[in-house]
Amino acid sequence: MLSSPQMSFMSRVAAAVALGLSIFAGTAFGETLVVQPEQLRLSAARPVANLQFRNSSAEETTLRFEVTQWQHEGDREWLTPSRKLITVPEKLTLKPGNSGKVKVGLRLSGPRWEVEAFRILITEAPRLPNVGKNTAQSAAGQMIRQSSVPVFLLPPGEVNPRLNWSFKRNSEGAVILRASNSGKGYARLHSANLLGPAGQSIVKRNMSDVLLPGGIRSWTLAPEAAAGRWQLTADTNVGPMRAELELDPDESAAIVLTFSQ
Repeated sequence: MLSSPQMSFMSRVAAAVALGLSIFAGTAFGETLVVQPEQLRLSAARPVANLQFRNSSAEETTLRFEVTQWQHEGDREWLTPSRKLITVPEKLTLKPGNSGKVKVGLRLSGPRWEVEAFRILITEAPRLPNVGKNTAQSAAGQMIRQSSVPVFLLPPGEVNPRLNWSFKRNSEGAVILRASNSGKGYARLHSANLLGPAGQSIVKRNMSDVLLPGGIRSWTLAPEAAAGRWQLTADTNVGPMRAELELDPDESAAIVLTFSQ
């Protein structure tokens, strides 16, 4: 496992969490370093995939890669070092305008019977004195930048998520939409739309949130939602999902009346 002399593993994890684990890397470091694709899917039948990097800045940069397993239970998620995947090479130096490729693969082949999720932590050094909020300060005072790319290890056959929806008001009166995944596959949420009893519409766009099996996510939507029945439509990586919810007149809770996906 590659380690950086400037930051401990837990410091790198804390920085990745601070950047938002649910944000996929399309342009991971603004417009200076482009990472494609935004995610990888591996299986026993496809044990190796490539990540492409392009340095569009005017300076040379060096990238270091570290494999972590990504777990999600309830509303808590965490990363731990993992040797189930390997990156070749473990670091990559790109001159200005150059592109490079990193192979990500399984260390051991064979059938996989459950979905497993990982994140490739990407640490970039050096290089700009002020690179905005996506930074971490090293002990030596050097600014480094970090992001991550999710990797999903898929078992044979079809494995799907099952999202259970609810919403309620919090103590401040805002409506909280909640989704939990009781299925065996992961779900990526793109957007959600709630249509209220009086035609009121609450839309949540560009969510890019991932629910691993057993995971929960919540979103604060709006304080002015009326009591009554609401129709929910969510756009996900496995297609649209729909549910009918009811916000109680006492504005304390909601129940799921119908559900389909």
